[in-house]
Amino acid sequence: MRVLFSVSILGDPVPKGRPRSAGGKVYTPPRTRRWEAAAAQIIALQWGAAELVRPVGLSVVACHRRPKNRPKTIAPELWALGSELYRPSKPDLDNVIKAVKDAIEKGGVVANDSQICELRARKVIAAKGAEPCVIIHVYEIGEVP
Repeated sequence: MRVLFSVSILGDPVPKGRPRSAGGKVYTPPRTRRWEAAAAQIIALQWGAAELVRPVGLSVVACHRRPKNRPKTIAPELWALGSELYRPSKPDLDNVIKAVKDAIEKGGVVANDSQICELRARKVIAAKGAEPCVIIHVYEIGEVP
């Protein structure tokens, strides 16, 4: 696997919100729109190349803010290690991925997010002292039969 592009978007991961409608028009919720626009701008500045027009893979790590109090469902010995822990709560990982896919398309990395033919993702709580972020890797995959 050869990584073609990597970027970290600082801040809490934002899921793709459900489309809203008003006055007969459908729109993306403002929070999602703001995150996608900011992420696309960061991506475009770091990418700086022509859009990829071949199948690619996408790896996403949604690293959420560490809660001030240890959740009761996590064993104390794991929490004390200060490592990343899985986050089995909202927002749904697939909605975060949708926002990331739209951001990399708007940022000019891929011509269309339908080119993403392989996906690896996880949702974690940030390690102690780490900031929340979304870590994105676009990588090369073999030809799709």
